[in-house]
Amino acid sequence: MVAAALDLGNTPLRSEISRVDAAAGGVEFYNGSKTAKTLSTISFWASAASAAAAVLAALVVAATRRWNRALMPLAGLAVVLGGAGILINNF
Repeated sequence: MVAAALDLGNTPLRSEISRVDAAAGGVEFYNGSKTAKTLSTISFWASAASAAAAVLAALVVAATRRWNRALMPLAGLAVVLGGAGILINNF
């Protein structure tokens, strides 16, 4: 998710590229609205943060057998936020 957020965040909007560059090809751009780009980037970063928290909770559960109730919601949140970012990015 971090890679997707970084790639999406560094890609310019279509409106930011001149027609000559777009027609020549070889220039990557985001063909959507600025709002969709912002929302999907935020969703990807939140998914990455939730996944990192789930990994830390999994390490704690493996070491101490505690926090097992926090593990599944964090992992589920990471999946839901990642899916939301993908859906926002595609529509």
